[in-house]
Amino acid sequence: MTTKNNKTETEVKSNEPMYVGKITAKEKEALEKEWGKITEIEVDVNESEISIAYYKEPVREVKAKAMSLFIDKKVVETGDMLIANCWLAGDKRQKEHPEISLSAAVLINQEVAFLGGRLKKS
Repeated sequence: MTTKNNKTETEVKSNEPMYVGKITAKEKEALEKEWGKITEIEVDVNESEISIAYYKEPVREVKAKAMSLFIDKKVVETGDMLIANCWLAGDKRQKEHPEISLSAAVLINQEVAFLGGRLKKS
């Protein structure tokens, strides 16, 4: 069978990247039921491969430690600590591979968000 571009289905599929670590919708649903909000991090390994892993929301103590590390400008250490404490499923290379884990560490820093507020003195 061919597509509009005269490519076979196999050729079209081979141009799509391979997602390493991707879980099924049912598995993701189960993680969300157990852990609440789940964050999915994708790291582009190369043109044909994407590493994907799933992380739970950091608890208060983990956020506090992350904030302390981040204030000291230890971005990678912050991410490594978040990965170690929040990883649930997916491609283990996001924890273990030097380049992939470095990218995941930088990306996961976005998970530590704080609510805006004001400090008023009288």
